[in-house]
Amino acid sequence: MGRVQSATLHLLCVREREIQAFVPQDYWSVWVTYEEGFKAFYRSSPKPQHKSAKDSGDKKAEKESERVTSQERADELVAIAQIHPHQVLQIEGKQASQSPPPPFVTSTLQQAAGSKLHFSPEQTMKVAQSLYEKGHITYMRTDSVILSAPFCKSVRQYLQQHDPTNVPRKTTRHRAVKGSQEAHEAIRPTEVNHLPQQLQRELSSDEARLYELIWNRAVASQCAPAQLRKTRIVTQSGEAYWEARGQVLEFAGYTRYWNNISADSVLPAVTQGQALRRSQAQADQKQTQPPPRYSEPKLVKLMEQKGIGRPSTYAPTIKTLRQREYVSLLQGKLQPTALGLELDGALEKLLPDLIQPEFTAQMETALDAMALWAGLRPSQLGNKNGNPI
Repeated sequence: MGRVQSATLHLLCVREREIQAFVPQDYWSVWVTYEEGFKAFYRSSPKPQHKSAKDSGDKKAEKESERVTSQERADELVAIAQIHPHQVLQIEGKQASQSPPPPFVTSTLQQAAGSKLHFSPEQTMKVAQSLYEKGHITYMRTDSVILSAPFCKSVRQYLQQHDPTNVPRKTTRHRAVKGSQEAHEAIRPTEVNHLPQQLQRELSSDEARLYELIWNRAVASQCAPAQLRKTRIVTQSGEAYWEARGQVLEFAGYTRYWNNISADSVLPAVTQGQALRRSQAQADQKQTQPPPRYSEPKLVKLMEQKGIGRPSTYAPTIKTLRQREYVSLLQGKLQPTALGLELDGALEKLLPDLIQPEFTAQMETALDAMALWAGLRPSQLGNKNGNPI
């Protein structure tokens, strides 16, 4: 077991033990619908909820009420909604601008190909290697989001000709990820005018799909921001408050090429103090869920966040863990085997520092520092496969 494999297996085993120790709890989500055409969820206060759930990417939390932990309280809230009249208490609306995502690096390419094309990291890199060898994309092992100036200029010219409303005021620049080596530029098509549909005849199905993904993301990264209008309506019945949220995409911008914005939820036009006609009030019983196991793309993202490995090692590490039967893939999720859990438990006792993400992340930083001191690119400080020694 190498340090990257050990640390990666440990992340999977920690999650598996959390799942095994998880005890589900019942709760209720309480909501009302109005004849005016929208659905609102129970809130204990008219003030906006804390954004922790949203910031962590938990979109499910936005489609539920505050968790009610007893049947009695849930029934009481439904009764309040049925007995008391409803009216609009607050209306909030604001314009929001969403910047385009950066072009692909190795980790984000593997994540996107996994979620959109259902490719494994190994398959993604194999197909990307073929596209690179055929001269259609730039080098696919990189952690840099920088695009060459000539390519940015060519994308701008393409947009001016084919999509003039999407030309930003100035060339879009993306911030580098902390700790990135930036030995190569971001993954992009070698020529923006080589459109995906034009290359379909000379590419295999997998190559065509991955090329289209790379082309769309590279072009999107150089487009104008998307413009949204976000709306929040708070209603009241008796002592209970109810909240509805929606957003409307007013200018598509970069989402014409890379749509990472959820579908519109258009709320009706209402006025403060307006009486509303309740059509339904209900409480849905649910159970808390254990933390999910990682898919291969999610594990790659976590490895990048924790500083475990380099772009060239993500796919081989996962492949090795599966080949050695430390981990199995069940329903698209990675699950440690009994052997993997036993090995991780042994390493935790024998070499506790080795399996911690911080250890291998510090090693990567040290290797980078050595490379700079020696006057080498960090990617040169490795074995014949480009993997860090």
